[in-house]
Amino acid sequence: MSIVSHTLFSENYLAGPATQSDSLNQAVSLDDIQVLISNDLQSDMRAWEEKHFERIDAVEFVAKGSHGVGAEARTQAQSVGATLVLFSLWPAKLRSIRKAADGSIDIASVIADPPAGLSPRGYYVLQAVFLRPNPSFHRTCAKSRAGR
Repeated sequence: MSIVSHTLFSENYLAGPATQSDSLNQAVSLDDIQVLISNDLQSDMRAWEEKHFERIDAVEFVAKGSHGVGAEARTQAQSVGATLVLFSLWPAKLRSIRKAADGSIDIASVIADPPAGLSPRGYYVLQAVFLRPNPSFHRTCAKSRAGR
């Protein structure tokens, strides 16, 4: 059995505004990184932001076959200082995949024309966001605890 090394996360990485902020590349253990599937990426991301997490960056790509998400997502998260990866995954027909005006994948076109069934050799679209605890919030909390 041969194991194929996938680099789709790193190849399709889209840096966000938080990549410019301080303490981004703090050492994060792979064991401490959560990878969670999401039915509504935007809503779940807002929920985590309310818990004082910030989005670092995102990734989206089309992949073929049985491609695991966990190990590669954790590796990419570790390289950018994220502690949480939220992702959504849609089975897709290649002919249904369209690009939006901004270059992103139009998920509505994928959802509107799904494949007849799931196949380990089929295609899918993956979108993921990488988050970390908001350093500004955590510094403020640490200062207020120290001042007590």
